[in-house]
Parts: sequence; structure tokens; C-alpha cells
Amino acid sequence: MFYDFNLNHPVNIHFGKGALNYLADEIKVAGNKAMLVYGGGSIKKTGVYDKITGVLKEAGIEWVDFGGCVKPWYADILKAVDICKKEGVDCVIGIGGSTCMDMAKVIAAGAANDGDLWEYIKGAPRANKGLRIGAIPTYPSGGSETSRGAVVDDQETGGNGTMYGVIPDFSIINPEYAYTLDAKNTAYGAVIAFMQISLNYFTGDSPISERLIEGLLDTIRDSVKVSIEKPEDYQARANQALASIYGTNVMPSLGKSREWVYNVYDYIGIIRRQLGISYRETFSIIFPYWLKAEAKYHGDEIKNYMVKIWGVDANLSEEEAVDEGSKKIIEFYESIGLPMKYNLVAKTMPSKEQLIKATEAEYYDGMMPMNEIVQLFEACMEL
Repeated sequence: MFYDFNLNHPVNIHFGKGALNYLADEIKVAGNKAMLVYGGGSIKKTGVYDKITGVLKEAGIEWVDFGGCVKPWYADILKAVDICKKEGVDCVIGIGGSTCMDMAKVIAAGAANDGDLWEYIKGAPRANKGLRIGAIPTYPSGGSETSRGAVVDDQETGGNGTMYGVIPDFSIINPEYAYTLDAKNTAYGAVIAFMQISLNYFTGDSPISERLIEGLLDTIRDSVKVSIEKPEDYQARANQALASIYGTNVMPSLGKSREWVYNVYDYIGIIRRQLGISYRETFSIIFPYWLKAEAKYHGDEIKNYMVKIWGVDANLSEEEAVDEGSKKIIEFYESIGLPMKYNLVAKTMPSKEQLIKATEAEYYDGMMPMNEIVQLFEACMEL
């Protein structure tokens, strides 16, 4: 079935070596003062920070720094919101990976709206759209530079949420900014985009979307190997930067319902909170095992994915095709240096009783049966 859809994607994307030339004009649409939200300081070591601030100086634009954003902590976001209000910031720019860009989105929304920011994160309507939002990715991966969501974690309570309806007004994407990424970060960036795009392959019959996805996934697999071997290969880095956009872009999902595939994010959330590891580690490991688990209910679709994307023999049974395809995914991820069992990345493993309790606490209708979710988690571990 080809499902109905509505399409509106308002991000102004500047892509390429000269993308930064558009930064000043984008900020001045809103005013003359920006907040720069960035991580642990790598953008200063690589020179990206100096390039950005050089443009701001030349254009007479003031800015305030908000660095050290290595995780999307709610407490840090509240501090940044207060700074924006006190300093009269007009535009909030996230520079780095998805954490920094997500934080910039929430900061921009919080600075323009009164009330409890956490209520907005949990879905309460906001009166104002927010300050102008910019994104400058240096780590292409989750696609926050063009997505409509932003993930937030509350370190004090252990809570987390996603604010929807916050999308950058503009994105400055220069593939050269990823030249300094090491092999591990390059690999993780590629597989996150790969998996997010893959989810659109299921739940509907949309040949144009499916051919688009096949081309994207082939290109990601080819380009990540080149980027690891030749970190300054512009074509390969450009392919990965563009793939990151498609990872959360609606284009690959047109004509699809995505009705069951997004459950994987809930499974990721449950096990991630038990293990205390990163989103990218959690997602990359669970992905092939999740496909095997879901094949009990969506075997024809998952077999088709394994045949078209992973070259599995179409004459195999559903069970055989899904099993072989899952092995191919694991082999590919391991070939680019990624661990594929949670024991390899987490300090401690939860007991079966802890997994059952955690799953029960977050279970809802529409998920796989609880015992199968626990079995999925166990499959991702060396027991």
C-alpha cells in the first residue's frame, strides 16, 4: 500500500566548501547576536571555531559561547536559556554532533517561551516557535541538522524526552569539517545514518522511496570504507554528510507508514538506561538482532530488505534469509571496527530479572510481547 503524506521541509541548507559564506546573512535575518553551542573543544583544535568566529567578527556579529556540551543535559540547557535571555541572543547555533544541535534547538525554544521547559519537551504546545536556529555539523550522523526533533536527558532525575517541532532554520554543511574524525567516529556516524534510513524501507509499497533508499545505503557502505582509509577524501565525506541529512529527512519515507519500525527506539531506550552506554552503541548492536526478532511478525518485508540490501539469496526461506542477512550486517559492522555485543561496551550487564522489570515499566500495546523483548536484549549480550 502507498500511504498518503504531507511534505514541508523548511531548512535552508548550504552545502559544500563555501557554505560558511552564508552564515552571517542567516544570523542577521533575526538580529545581530548569536550563541554558539559546542562540545568538548574539538572545534577549537581543528580550527572550525576560528573560521566561524572569523566570519562573525567580519560581519560585526556578537556572540556568546556555550561549550562543554558532550551530553544533552537538561540542567545545561536551562543555564543556556538564562544566558540567552540575559544577553539578548537572537540566534542559537549548534556546532558539532547531534547533541550540540539538539541542545541548540531546545535552548532556542526555551528562550522564547515562558513556563516549564520540561513540559514542552514532553509535548506541551509552545506559544512561540523560538529563536532562530542554526546547525553546523562536524560529525555527520544522526541528522539533527535537518530534523524536527531534539533529545534531552535529565541527569538529576534520570528522565529523558524528545522535543518535537524544533527544526533548524538553516544548516551550514561543509564535509571538510569531518576530516579530523577518527575511524571509530567515522564508522559510527555512517551506521547511524544507515540504520535510520533503513527503517524507511519497511511498512508500505513505495518503489521510488525504496530505490532511493537502496542507492543511499550502497553509497554509505562504499563511502565509509574510503573515509576510514582516506580521512580527507572530499567525495566520501560529502557522501556521508548528505546521507546524514537523509537519515532524518522525510524523503525516503514518502508513501510509507512506519507504523511498527519506530518501536526500535523504545527498545533502545529501555536497554540503554540499563547499560549506561551511548545511543550509537546501543542502536548499532541491537539493529540486526531486532530485525531477526521482528521477522516473526514482518518476515516478508525483512526478507525483502535482506535480499535487496544485503544480497541474500531470494530462494531462501524467510527464516534463513533473515538469519543470513543479520549475520551479514554484523560482519560488515565488525569489518569497520564496531563491537557487536553489549558486553564489549558496557561495564556491567543487567540480570534477567532487571531486564524484565525495566521492560515491564515501559511496556505499551504495540510492542512485541514482553518476553520477546527480553530475549532480544539477551541476544545482544554474551551470556
